[in-house]
Amino acid sequence: MALVGAGIMLYRRLTNSKIRAVTTPVDWIILSLLFGQVFFGLVLAFAYRWGATWFLHTATPWMNSLAFFQPAPQYVTAMPLAHKFHFLTGFLLFALMPFSRLVHIATFPLSYLWRRFQLVIWTRRKASS
Repeated sequence: MALVGAGIMLYRRLTNSKIRAVTTPVDWIILSLLFGQVFFGLVLAFAYRWGATWFLHTATPWMNSLAFFQPAPQYVTAMPLAHKFHFLTGFLLFALMPFSRLVHIATFPLSYLWRRFQLVIWTRRKASS
């Protein structure tokens, strides 16, 4: 589902000129990180079938150490490179998301349900020749 959602976002940005005009470079980075995250997640799911075993004994204590601000990298140093890239893209997504227009991926604007209809008009000044 994440791959489908990221694909739809990419398609809309490539085919809709209004959306493309307001898409920032950080938005493109977020989209590429989303595709990378899904790709490496699929690699882990299909190439490393022992995920249920390693997660309990390596990833969980490592994430726990991060949550308590006492990083213990020894838990993940022996992991395959695909795992490390999956972890890295996940952290980069969380780090860059607040600086992107794609922050709506992680939010649900409940106030939209009862607010009045709003028309958004994008205006840009024409460049001087």
